Amino acid sequence: MKHIYIIATLIPLIFTSCSSTYKVSDFPSKDKFFEDFNKSAYDKSLQVTLNNDSSFTNNNGAEIVNDTLYCLNIEIESINKKISLSDIKEIKYSGSNFRKGLILLRDGKTFDAEEIDIYNDTVKFSYINTINSHKCSLSMNKVREVSYKNHWLGVPIPLITGTAAGIAAGGLSAFVYDSSINTNDKNSIDAGIFLGIASLGMIIGGIDGWINGYTYIYQFSP
Repeated sequence: MKHIYIIATLIPLIFTSCSSTYKVSDFPSKDKFFEDFNKSAYDKSLQVTLNNDSSFTNNNGAEIVNDTLYCLNIEIESINKKISLSDIKEIKYSGSNFRKGLILLRDGKTFDAEEIDIYNDTVKFSYINTINSHKCSLSMNKVREVSYKNHWLGVPIPLITGTAAGIAAGGLSAFVYDSSINTNDKNSIDAGIFLGIASLGMIIGGIDGWINGYTYIYQFSP
């Protein structure tokens, strides 16, 4: 059972926290800081922490306008539309069935269209419309920080450390086990122990990395 204690000692090496923190001092101006936040946080699941230590999650992103943090509420709807063929400048089809494509109107508007049908002098199609509305608003002097996670970006480092810890634990466990027994099957048993524990470390590291993710933190108050 000694190899169990070796595993328990090395497994904590897997659990590493990865993050990047951004402050206004990292940017040429506060406006640039807010602009970078708006681009990054638009459609993310955000953890908002206030100066009074309370916090909440908003799954549809947020934006900063005029020193106010607005929580976004995104609604998606499918709209059926009918347009005169004379109002259309061009249809750029995608796919082989000519039912999807980009419709360009003479007035400059465009539609990413689906279910395109042409009837005499009329074009019927559907498109997805996204509506952004504000669910809440907070003065920036009340906000300490806002963070979000990229789960896949959090995988590589814990995967590497988990594999390394698994290899180390597997090697040590095989050595301890090898020195404690007397059998002709030592080599195959050692290989099984090594590969099993090394694989376990890699799996644990990958899962841990995805769960914890890579965290981006925007700090607005010290």
